[in-house]
Amino acid sequence: AGTVSSTFTMVASNPTRLRVLVPNETPVAGSNANGRAGTVAAVPAGSTMTATVQITDSFWNLTPGASQQIRLTSSDPYAVITPSTFTLVGSQLVDVVFRRAAFNTVRAEMLTVPAPWGPSVVTDTSTVIQVTAGLPKNLLTLLPGESFDPGSPSGKAGTPVANTLAGLPLIVRVGIVDQFLNLVTGR
Repeated sequence: AGTVSSTFTMVASNPTRLRVLVPNETPVAGSNANGRAGTVAAVPAGSTMTATVQITDSFWNLTPGASQQIRLTSSDPYAVITPSTFTLVGSQLVDVVFRRAAFNTVRAEMLTVPAPWGPSVVTDTSTVIQVTAGLPKNLLTLLPGESFDPGSPSGKAGTPVANTLAGLPLIVRVGIVDQFLNLVTGR
């Protein structure tokens, strides 16, 4: 026969890492893996996605009351994150609007490098989110020397070739794009 211990309360340890949860993910406290579970759905470019940023201990237990100044960045250089820098106290919701149709992530990191003796938390990168192009909206024309740059303000990168000789072929590419200048496939 076994002996039953008295009741006790387990509390989180010192904060050591950040966690970024995206829609359809739930936190997994006590995890030895990445501290999250769930299947992430695709989102259309331009839609607002609400992510949750948390400060946790080394076993992904939320550490209420712990705080750290952090910055959020995205693999989509044209994404809008609100707020992108803030003092995180335990957990906070942030809005992310991806503009580039691609497989994107959100990364949480400390805003400043701490002194060697100061507190530090490990960065975290979200699960990959597939961002899809929206409905066809415009045509985008590229001249020689230009390439598609989805999600950017102009939709293209590069500089057109300066001198084109009369009588020679001029190859122009045209793409069907959504409102964020992502190529719409299948058209």
